[in-house]
Amino acid sequence: MTAALGPILLLQARRTARRTPRLDPATGADRGTVTGRGPHLRVVVIGESTAVGVGASWHAEALPGFLARALRERLRRSVAWTVTGRNGATARRVIRDVVPSLTPALNGETPDVVVVTVGINDLIRRRPLEVWEADLSELVAALRRRFRRAELLVAGMPPVERFPVLPQPLRRVMAARARAMDRIAREVARANGAIHVPMDPAMAGDRALFAADGLHPSPDGYRIWADGLAAAVRPPVPVPVTPAPAAPAVPARPRPRRPLRPVPAPAAPVPAAPAVPAVPEPVPAPARVVPNPVTPMPAAPAAPEPVRTAPAPAAPEPAPAAPAAVVSTTVRSIAFREPVNVPVPGIPIAVGLPITPKGVRKAQRKRPA
Repeated sequence: MTAALGPILLLQARRTARRTPRLDPATGADRGTVTGRGPHLRVVVIGESTAVGVGASWHAEALPGFLARALRERLRRSVAWTVTGRNGATARRVIRDVVPSLTPALNGETPDVVVVTVGINDLIRRRPLEVWEADLSELVAALRRRFRRAELLVAGMPPVERFPVLPQPLRRVMAARARAMDRIAREVARANGAIHVPMDPAMAGDRALFAADGLHPSPDGYRIWADGLAAAVRPPVPVPVTPAPAAPAVPARPRPRRPLRPVPAPAAPVPAAPAVPAVPEPVPAPARVVPNPVTPMPAAPAAPEPVRTAPAPAAPEPAPAAPAAVVSTTVRSIAFREPVNVPVPGIPIAVGLPITPKGVRKAQRKRPA
């Protein structure tokens, strides 16, 4: 049946392409922050025209901004968002042009949530399903390798059967192909540890949810889509901080010990010697002084008193006799052996003798009459 409708489908596709207005991507900063509590949850949106906000005026009113606000309300956290993409890009072009630009766009930060929106341009260009599967698998695997800890969301194909811009039977045929592409996307996400988030067909039931081209979401459509994506984000589990292994303790260098000296056994007590009574030191007897046995000299006989007579003529007075010299001799003390001068009366100096008994006798014999 599809083959029979081929000419009609081709004609409708060309007419739709000519009549559909071309909208520009959203303007403004490609990054922003929604203030909440706690540290920022970093979110990255990557993909084609819906990632860059075609159908909205600002990124804050497109998918990144609404997704950040929805995550703040759900997780009660601050959210920092970044968007990068190419309008009209297929999955292959996203791999080639967009993924390499992620590193400078993130400024070295590691995202916590990565959202991928691709598929509508592969549908419009009628790329074979096997090519779509290969390109999407390569894209998701590349993002998984680059962001191992991030939660990776793969947005499902939009409900093409609700697109106002598509006429019938073109709308019905393209919707069937979109559902086949969505099933492939679900399998690819599961195989690479990502989360496939299908788009609710009911969200496309209102024409006000589409932009002026009837193909892209309006700001209200982006808001409803963002709520569905935020509901699929699991609260991030804090990564336990593994403390750095402590440096091995350097064993203290043993200090050289001196060899212990043997402690001599206590000597047996020596019996005390019997007390010897002290012998009093002999006190020398006082020296006995032996006087020198000097025999006293006999007194000279008294001269007879002269008879008083008449005075005779004065005779010449004889010269006075020289007085007897007193001789001192040296007497050695018998006890102290010290020289002692003992005067010997009546002994001339010339005949002085030692004072001994024998010497005295000799001195008496030599005494002049």
